[in-house]
Amino acid sequence: MRVPLFRFVALVFSAVVIAGCSAPQTGEAGAQQALDDAAEAMGGWDALRAIQAQRIASEGSSWEPTQGIQPGETRQVNSFSETMIADFGRSAVRIAFDGKRMYPAAGPLTFTEIIDGQNGALEQADAAGLVSPVRLHPSRHATRLRDLNRLPARVLIAASQAAGLDRVADRTIDGTTYRVVTYRDAGQTAELLIEVSTNLPARAAYMEDDPLLGDTRNEWVWSEWREVGGVRLPHTEERQLNGLLIRRTTVSEVQNNPAIPANTFAIAAEVLQQPEVGERIASEWTLRRAAMGVGFQEFARPQNVEIEMVAPGVYHARGGGHHSMIVEMADHLMVIEAPLFEERSRAVINAIKERVPGKPIRYVMMTHHHNDHSGGIRAYAAEGATVIAHASIVPFVQSVLTHPKTIRPDALALVQAKAGSAANANVAIDGVSARKEYTDGRRVVQVYPIPNEHAESMLAAYLPAERIIFVSDLYSPAPGGKVDPSNANARAFYTAVTKLGLNVDRVVGGHGVVGRFRDLAAVMATS
Repeated sequence: MRVPLFRFVALVFSAVVIAGCSAPQTGEAGAQQALDDAAEAMGGWDALRAIQAQRIASEGSSWEPTQGIQPGETRQVNSFSETMIADFGRSAVRIAFDGKRMYPAAGPLTFTEIIDGQNGALEQADAAGLVSPVRLHPSRHATRLRDLNRLPARVLIAASQAAGLDRVADRTIDGTTYRVVTYRDAGQTAELLIEVSTNLPARAAYMEDDPLLGDTRNEWVWSEWREVGGVRLPHTEERQLNGLLIRRTTVSEVQNNPAIPANTFAIAAEVLQQPEVGERIASEWTLRRAAMGVGFQEFARPQNVEIEMVAPGVYHARGGGHHSMIVEMADHLMVIEAPLFEERSRAVINAIKERVPGKPIRYVMMTHHHNDHSGGIRAYAAEGATVIAHASIVPFVQSVLTHPKTIRPDALALVQAKAGSAANANVAIDGVSARKEYTDGRRVVQVYPIPNEHAESMLAAYLPAERIIFVSDLYSPAPGGKVDPSNANARAFYTAVTKLGLNVDRVVGGHGVVGRFRDLAAVMATS
């Protein structure tokens, strides 16, 4: 059938008008079209697929949102320069990090991570300055490999090849409208936000479990796009956790398909002989701890708990870098400190039940809100324990206890599911703003707020009859009683104990050992 030219033109014009007025294409086809447009804006699919390796040099800073003076305040933890060399086809990456640590203590922070497929190594100087390569922690390994597919040069390719590809409703953030593509990545739904005005991928977001905060939104935000070898790439990147800045980098140099020396991803034979201990759980938490230069090694690994008697009915639960104290009452137990994460608390709870059977845990006290000292409170809440915390952070504690935890459900999440909701689980919180006493009629535990500049929510637990005090972070008793006179936190602790008139003999540390208070007093009183 022949169609007159004027009628054909009219039909085409009508189709264009209708298409222009229709809603954005959704579903898998709409997602693929959005990815095609983004690829074209970056330089085309062929140019992106041709990038098999990259060398990226950058400078930046890191912040930690769960280590502030108060909950919700971020704290800068470092500044750094970093060089990453990645071979995408080989699943290999080398990261050389040269940083200056600002918190929790000032000093250099330098390490090199090497991953070659299933093998990984960490080269980092110890306290004596010696570098002994070790096998990369399995969580750190898994997180770095996952993040290769979130690099700007790879994210479109990864999304286009992923399962569950979909396009959902456009979203406007701070006046900028984005096309939103979703897909499955590492078992979770990831989002890619493509800016409508430029067609460039501006944000990549994914949900992840945080030991303290539960289901959290992690987001990479890209800007300052420039052409590099025929491909447009961002030169500024921000990483956010629940909307709070945790890392910002500025790229100084990008090389696509650089010449990579043969030994770039070489891993020492001594490292290959070391067993990998733990699960490969991808977690930004691990990288945040590494950015602070502090311990994370117990994460995703079997827990070691050593129960040491400090006094009759008083125990120090050690076995890792973070400790707890157990106080036995006539018909119940009180635990001071629930550090790190669920797995640590479950191990301590099991050890307590074995050591002191038949008595429920009625109380668990947080010394302060920092994530490494509060990440395990949910496990105790699942046991029915009342959470003791500084009065100023009761709303924060409530949010921790009720926030969804669906990605890696814990014991409290199961209790809440059985109860029908987090609210119905009815976890009690006891806020402390001044001296407060807990007793069974014989043994007494006094809880005191401790003024300091580390965390405003700081509490210490004092047993007057035993002359024992438990404290975290402010003072960590060292073997041999060595004390740093320049430690402002230790001085704040000493000053508080002295002003309160507490008759302390021994200090049980949330870190370190059980030490003598007179060792601290001897140094602080004379300096």
